[in-house]
Amino acid sequence: MKIIILCTTSETYSIQRFQEEDSSVIIFNPYEHGGNEIEHFCTRFNPDEFIIFNRISGIRYDDRDLIFLEQIRERGFKVFGDLKQYRVFRCKWSQYQFYTAHNIPTIKTFNLEDLGKEGHRTNIKTEIHKLQSDSLFCKPKRSNQGKGIVEVKSLKGAVESILDGRYVLQPYIPKEREYRVLMLKNQALGVIEKRALDNEKILNAKSSKISFLEYDQSFQELVAKIPSKISELVNLPFYAIDLIVDPNQGPKVLEVNLCPGFEYFEKSSHINIAHLVMSSLKK
Repeated sequence: MKIIILCTTSETYSIQRFQEEDSSVIIFNPYEHGGNEIEHFCTRFNPDEFIIFNRISGIRYDDRDLIFLEQIRERGFKVFGDLKQYRVFRCKWSQYQFYTAHNIPTIKTFNLEDLGKEGHRTNIKTEIHKLQSDSLFCKPKRSNQGKGIVEVKSLKGAVESILDGRYVLQPYIPKEREYRVLMLKNQALGVIEKRALDNEKILNAKSSKISFLEYDQSFQELVAKIPSKISELVNLPFYAIDLIVDPNQGPKVLEVNLCPGFEYFEKSSHINIAHLVMSSLKK
């Protein structure tokens, strides 16, 4: 079967690499058809010939892509992954609820929408005081590459900095490095380590020193086998697990990234990720 990739732009490194590795790949943007994307899609494609791979991160908050995928799945098209889990893992607050429900260590997270509810503000203030953190991060519930994060010193500062409730609040945890485990059909392809440069508090690939690590026994022990625990619960085709090792409390998951870029992973590991993904999805 041929693969249709859902995305909002074909200009990213990852999409271009997928096209390089499989010239039969078709790109489809459900936002381009003025509300007629279902009719357009079903007229153009045969459900017996294509399978759909979603690469839309959900930062627009409308979940229009997931509604589209639900509707074409009802019309007989095959879609990779659990659409309910796509909703869970594109939001930092629902991710936090998922981790706590399954006893997976993660960073304490507060939903800023709760600040307006009776009694919640006092409870959040009490919990934040217990954490004894020097600063706090206000993070958009849906974002990528560290964009939109605001550092504040208090709950009052968080309230003054945020214009709507689509944010979560987390304590700042000092860290020298983060780890990203790239997963393909719940099998680890390897790890990249991001080391902070110049005391950066927010690590991303562009502002960090990148190293490739094998996903071996010693690394699994370092992160308390958290990726294995998550993979047992997740039904997604291709994703990344971001982790830290807290010097006081041990390893914690930061997030599951539904649409991981892999430019730095390919360049540091010399592994052809695009080929592995395309080949695996066609099996």
